[in-house]
Amino acid sequence: MNIFGVIPARSGSKGIKNKNIQKISGQTLLEISIKKFKLLQKKKLIRDFIVSTDSKLYADLAKDLGSKVQMRPKKLSTDKTRIVDVLSFIKKEHKYDYFLTLVPTAPLVNLSTIKSLINYFKRKKITSIGTLSKLETTHPLLAMRKKRNYKFEYVIKGNSQRYPRQIRPVLYYFNGCIFIRRSTLINKTNLNNNCLGKSFNGFEISQKESCNIDTVEDLNFCRKNFNVKKIYK
Repeated sequence: MNIFGVIPARSGSKGIKNKNIQKISGQTLLEISIKKFKLLQKKKLIRDFIVSTDSKLYADLAKDLGSKVQMRPKKLSTDKTRIVDVLSFIKKEHKYDYFLTLVPTAPLVNLSTIKSLINYFKRKKITSIGTLSKLETTHPLLAMRKKRNYKFEYVIKGNSQRYPRQIRPVLYYFNGCIFIRRSTLINKTNLNNNCLGKSFNGFEISQKESCNIDTVEDLNFCRKNFNVKKIYK
């Protein structure tokens, strides 16, 4: 299967400056992702990969680590830029059947997890897949919105709120760590559904692995839980 890896790494993060090159166990987040892709390439699970960035600093670091780089324009490097917009740009130059994205901000995803996801994807012969985690916060069925005069109403209407906790449906969310998409899905028609198509698959990973760094607390959690011996196995 013709899979091309993409590491999206723009430089303009506001919560944590230069987030993609913060260090964990002496390695930058960008380096951790590149190492994983190089191992996947060695095992012939992907054909090739690039780092997509707007930063010369990131590009130079990636090249020093043995990665190919594709610079992206400023219009694809804002807070509102979606990964699928970047993929639409990348696929114009890189003609592959499938694109695998791995964000540097998810350093706790083990290499073994990525291999299992790719093998599952190949075995099932599906067109798109993304990593999921169980939603473990307050159940969305209990969410309310404020009206007027201290009145409230359930956002999701019905009798489900009366269900005991034990029988409320288990819910999941895309954690954004890894996606594989068939190239033909990456087009304007599918942008609103994240270029996953009408029917997509999910691959559950643990809460720990799904940590996608957005805050200093997330970064500290990843530093505390990073296991260098396990992460590349």
